[in-house]
Amino acid sequence: MKRYLLLFIFIVIAVNGRGQNSYYETDTSFTTGARIIPGKNNSDFLRCQVYSNGKYTIYSPYQVKQYGYEDGTEYFARDIELAGSTRRVFLERLVAGKLSLYYYGVSPDNRFYLEKDSTFFSVIPNNKGEDENALPEFLKEISDDCPELGDAVNSVKYKRLYLSRFADSYNNCRPMIIPKTRFGLMIGVAAVKPVLNQNSSERVLTYFDYNYVSSLAAGVFANIPVMLSDFSVQAELIFNKTELSYTGSTDVIEYSLAGSVQSLKMPVLLRYTHSTSRLKPFVNAGPVFDYSKNDLILYQESIDGETPVIAETDYSSYIKKLRVGLSAGGGLEYRLSAKRSIFLELRYDYLSTLSAGTFINTSEVSLTTGINF
Repeated sequence: MKRYLLLFIFIVIAVNGRGQNSYYETDTSFTTGARIIPGKNNSDFLRCQVYSNGKYTIYSPYQVKQYGYEDGTEYFARDIELAGSTRRVFLERLVAGKLSLYYYGVSPDNRFYLEKDSTFFSVIPNNKGEDENALPEFLKEISDDCPELGDAVNSVKYKRLYLSRFADSYNNCRPMIIPKTRFGLMIGVAAVKPVLNQNSSERVLTYFDYNYVSSLAAGVFANIPVMLSDFSVQAELIFNKTELSYTGSTDVIEYSLAGSVQSLKMPVLLRYTHSTSRLKPFVNAGPVFDYSKNDLILYQESIDGETPVIAETDYSSYIKKLRVGLSAGGGLEYRLSAKRSIFLELRYDYLSTLSAGTFINTSEVSLTTGINF
C-alpha cells in the first residue's frame, strides 16, 4: 500500500511540474491557470486574449503588465519607439537575468531589446544603417564589466540565437563560443580485423583465425555546426592501407591468405560537444561509406606432396569495392585558441557489404589525433 501511495505522489508531482501555468498580471491582480488564447499573425505582441466563463476578453498592453503560456513563453508590456512615436506593446522575453533579451516580432519592425539591471532598456542596433560596427560596439559597451566575452561579440549576428547566446554568456560571465565551420587534418593508428558474413559458403575462408592487424590512417575533415547548438555534422575523408596475412590448414593442405587493402572512407557523423572553457569532451556517431581496392591472393601448398592444389587464386572479389557501415566514438578536444584546437578520439567502425553471398566485412578500432583551423 505504501508503494502505491508513493507512486501516486510521484505522478502528481510529475504532472504538476511539467511547466508553468498560464497567467496574466495587471496593476491590481495576478491570475494563474487562465486560458490564454494564442494569437495569430503575431498578435501576441499587440494584445492578450483570455477565455473565461464562456467568453473571450482582449486586453491591451496598457491593461496587462505581463502574461505567459504553459510552455514557458512570456510577454511583457514595454514602451518602444515605432514610426516616430512611442507605443506600448508586448515583447517576448527570450533570456531572463541580469541582462534580459526581448523580441518584438511584428513585421517590418522586427527588432530586439536589452534590459540591464531593470534600469537600462534599449533597442539593439541591427547594422543595417551606415555604421556597420554599431552592433558590436553596442554589445561591447553593454558587457564591459564581463571581460570574459572578449572579442567574440564581433561575431554576433542580429539573430535570435546569436543574441540569446550573448545574453546567456554575459549573465554567467563566461566566454562566448560561437561555433563556425572548421577544417582540419587527422592522423591515427587503426586495428583492423576481417569478419566473414554469417552466410559464408566459401569453406576455405573459414580455415583462418582472423585477428586484428595494425595500420596507419590519415585524412581531412570538415566540422559544420548545427545552428548555434552543441551539435555539429562532421564529414571526413580518411585513407589507410592494411596488410593482411593469415594462415590455416587441413590435414593435407596448408593455406595462406595475403594481400593489401587500400581504403578510402567517408564517415558522416552527428557530433555532440560538451561546451566548456578549453577541454571539451565529445561523442559522435553516424554512417560511414568505404571504397576500397585489394590484391588478396589465396596460396595453397600440399603437405604430403601428393595432393593436387592450385598454387595461387585471386580472392580480391571477396572484399567488395563499395561498402557501408556504422561509426561511433568519442574523445576530448582542447582549444588552443579561438580558431585552433587539437583532439584525441577513440572510434569503432564496422563495414559491411549488405549483400548476399560470401564476403569479408571489416571491424576496426582506431585512435586518432588531429588539429582544426
